[in-house]
Amino acid sequence: MKVAVINKPGHPVPYIGGVEAYSYNLALHLAKLGIEVYYISMFKKIPQNLPPSLHLIKANLPLYRGSREGSFYWLLHYITGALSYVKAFLRKVPKDIDIVHVNDGLTAFLMSKLKKVMNFKLVLTLHAPPPWLVRYGKPETAYKIAYITLYIPGILASDLIICVGQKYAENLKKTFPRLRDKVVYLPNAIDNTIFKPATKEEVEKVKAKYGIKRDYFLFVGRLVKEKGINVLLRAALLLEEKGFDKDIVIVGTGPLKSLVEKYSKKCKIVKYLGYVPTEDLVSLYTGAMALIVPSYAEGLPLTILESIACGTPVIVSDLPDVKSVVNKYSFGKCFKAGTYTELASIIIRMKSKMEVSFRNTTIVTWTTRAQEILALYQNLNVRGHHE
Repeated sequence: MKVAVINKPGHPVPYIGGVEAYSYNLALHLAKLGIEVYYISMFKKIPQNLPPSLHLIKANLPLYRGSREGSFYWLLHYITGALSYVKAFLRKVPKDIDIVHVNDGLTAFLMSKLKKVMNFKLVLTLHAPPPWLVRYGKPETAYKIAYITLYIPGILASDLIICVGQKYAENLKKTFPRLRDKVVYLPNAIDNTIFKPATKEEVEKVKAKYGIKRDYFLFVGRLVKEKGINVLLRAALLLEEKGFDKDIVIVGTGPLKSLVEKYSKKCKIVKYLGYVPTEDLVSLYTGAMALIVPSYAEGLPLTILESIACGTPVIVSDLPDVKSVVNKYSFGKCFKAGTYTELASIIIRMKSKMEVSFRNTTIVTWTTRAQEILALYQNLNVRGHHE
C-alpha cells in the first residue's frame, strides 16, 4: 500500500501546532509499520533518522513572510500553501498512490478534483469544529463562508472522515446523514517516547535558558482568537492587579503575536517565549504549575495530552470534549469559555501543583493510533497491487 500524507498548509515546519504534529506523527508511524509513505510538508529543518519507507516531499511557499502578521497574511499563506501541496503531489507522488490523507478542508476540496482521475481513496482528518459550533466573534462569518464553499465539498467527496473531537463527529453525522458510515471518532495521540516527565535538572536548565525565575503557568498553541489567547491576557492583567507572584509563560506564534508582545511589555507576569523546540517544551510542560487552554473551540487539543504525559495538570475552558475528559480523569479544572475572571480565580486558588499520573489515563500513543488508522485504510478496499 502507498499512502500520501499531506500536512495542513500555512506555516513551515518547525513552526508547527497540533495539526502539523498529527500529520508528521501519522506519516512517521505508518512508515514504521512498513507502509510506503509520501509526506508532503514545508520544512525548515529536515527530520533525521527516518524509516526508509518514509519519503519527505518539501513544498515551497514563496509568498511566506515570517515577519508579516494578521489574518490576511495567514489566509494568503493558507491558500497558497494548499496550492503548493497539490503541485508537489502531482510532481513527486507516484501515480499509483492508494490513499491520500489530508488534514484540512481546503486541501480535501482540491484533492477531490484529482481523486477520480488517479483512482485513490481520500481520507480527511477534521481538526477544527464546524462554524456553527464556534463562538468567537468576527472570524465566525469568514469561517462560515470558507466552510460552506470549500470545506463541505471536500468533506462530501472524502471516502473516510476522521474527527479528533467526539462532538465534531456527532454533529457531522447529524448534519450530513449520508456520511454516517464514513465518519469515525479518533482523538489525538501522543508520542510517549518524547512526552514524558523531564528530570528536575532538565527543568531547571530550561527555565534558566528562558529566564523563568519563579513558578509559572503555561500556554502552548497558535496565537489566534479561537485559542482564547485574549482571555488569558486579560486574566493576566487581572492577576497582576491582585499582586499575583507567579508568571504566565506563553509559547507559540501566529497572527496575534504582536498583541502578546504588547501585553508582555505592560504586564510583568507575562513572559512570551515565541517558538520553542520540542526538547525544551517537554521541560516547560513538566515544570509548569498547570497548562492553560482557554480556547473557544477545540476537539481534544494535543497540548492537553502532552501536558498530562509530562505530569502536569490543565486548566481548560468548558468545551464538551475537553470537559468530559478532564472530569473523567480529574487531572484539571474547567472554567466557562471566555470568562477571564473565572480563569483568574482558578489560577489564584491553585496554591500548589496537582499530582497527575499519566498511567491513570487512556491517552493513546501513536504506535497504537497508526495501527488503527491503517486498519481503516484497509477497509476502504484500496487497489490491492501494492499490499
